[in-house]
Amino acid sequence: MMDDAQLIGRFLESKDSGAFGALVERHVGMVYRTALRLVAGDAHRAEDVAQSVFTLLARKADSLRGYASIAGWLYEATRRIARDVRRSEERRRRREKGAFVMSEYLDDGAGAKVGAGGDGASVDWEAVRPVLDEALGELSVAEREAVLLRFFGGKGFGEIGAALRLSEDAARMRTSRALEKLRGLLERRGVKSTSAALGVALAGDAAMGAPVGLAAMVSQGALAGVASGGAGVALGFGAVGFMSVIKTVGVVAVAGVATFFAVKEISAKRDTEAVLAGVKAEYAMLLGKAEEAERALKLAEQEAARRAEEKAAAAAAFAKAEKEKPKEDPVALGDALMAKHPEVKTALIAQYRAGVVLKYLPFYRELKLTAEQRAQFEEIQLSNEIPGISLDDGRISLRIPRKLKSAERNQKLKELLGDEGYKALGQFEQEAGVRAEAERTAALLFDGGASVTQEQGKALAKLFGRERGAPGMTATQYWEKIRAEASRFLSTEQLSVLSVKQLQAEAAWANQQAAKRSLRK
Repeated sequence: MMDDAQLIGRFLESKDSGAFGALVERHVGMVYRTALRLVAGDAHRAEDVAQSVFTLLARKADSLRGYASIAGWLYEATRRIARDVRRSEERRRRREKGAFVMSEYLDDGAGAKVGAGGDGASVDWEAVRPVLDEALGELSVAEREAVLLRFFGGKGFGEIGAALRLSEDAARMRTSRALEKLRGLLERRGVKSTSAALGVALAGDAAMGAPVGLAAMVSQGALAGVASGGAGVALGFGAVGFMSVIKTVGVVAVAGVATFFAVKEISAKRDTEAVLAGVKAEYAMLLGKAEEAERALKLAEQEAARRAEEKAAAAAAFAKAEKEKPKEDPVALGDALMAKHPEVKTALIAQYRAGVVLKYLPFYRELKLTAEQRAQFEEIQLSNEIPGISLDDGRISLRIPRKLKSAERNQKLKELLGDEGYKALGQFEQEAGVRAEAERTAALLFDGGASVTQEQGKALAKLFGRERGAPGMTATQYWEKIRAEASRFLSTEQLSVLSVKQLQAEAAWANQQAAKRSLRK
């Protein structure tokens, strides 16, 4: 047996009305029963909805190529068309204010309870019918397709699996889960049952099928509708089209014609001129609403444009004000902060004193200065270099100390240290960079688990002081020379850690050279 995709393919490629008729025969029962529930049991309206659904299928068949099962698509189309028919009928009743008499609802015979027993072992179909399609609409597409094929299409799990491209066991599991989810959705709407009882109720309603001969009538009507331009589709989708393109006056006219077809069954009970007058009144009302909506849309667009302009102008004004705002001197702000908060200045001086002690500690040891001499030395240094702070956009940063005249400082240092000590201080300060490099190297060796002894540290300092690097020497050449000299007093493990320092220096040197080349360009 061909699946839905094969039948659609034959219908499109060969204009095979038999293939289309087979599609209708396969699904008309599900479509009709769904429509019957949604139009409150009105058999004639359910037939009209079914006709519109299959006419739409004939028109949209090309977009459904490859669908192994179109049950889900047909179900959704039935819901939409029935909803629009129901809304049209409700509008008509409100307009006529009860002047028309509703046609007699047909009893579909499904009102009896299916199953037996209590506590959810049976289902009151009259309670299920009004909320079933709303609950079905909350299932996912895959879940709804499985329920429709199993309980409305009467398919076995093997057939469901083939249609949904699943194994038989996977189809069985998906159907079971979907049924249980549907049972939960119905329970939230006040309908309690077991999954088994719900399945029996769904299958029982579907088994009633469509009226004899409806499939042939629908198939012929759908094909005829496509051939004549598909006017019958307007019955279900006129209102939806109107809402989606409300500014198109022509669609409003379609909505008016849809209203006429919705009341055709009872037009014989009224004078023809009265019915036409009602249709014209509704058409005028819809046209007025369309024009009103278009005016409201234009006003909303104008308001949105005005607000966008105001926002852009405000942003531009703010940016201009920020740009023109005078920027305060960070140094002056720092001085003002220290004046207002003396404790900040005290803490800053303490920090700077600690830096002096750390910097000159090796010098203290070399000259064997007493504690009193160290204190005098630090006071001389602090009197010459005054630390300060800068405030820039709320950020605090230490600024370079301001240098005072050094003549008095130098004289005081000579008096404190003597000529030889003062000369040693000059030499110590000249070698500060060398010592720093040696200290960083010693720290690297320590972090690498190959710490140096005091004698090795002194040897490193002398090495860095002696090997300054000749002009034009690359970083690689310089560090190869350092490694060769250091191999005399460092171990193999220490030299391997020192190679990391070499790699860092070579990378930094290469970056500097690249930056210089870029600046030349």
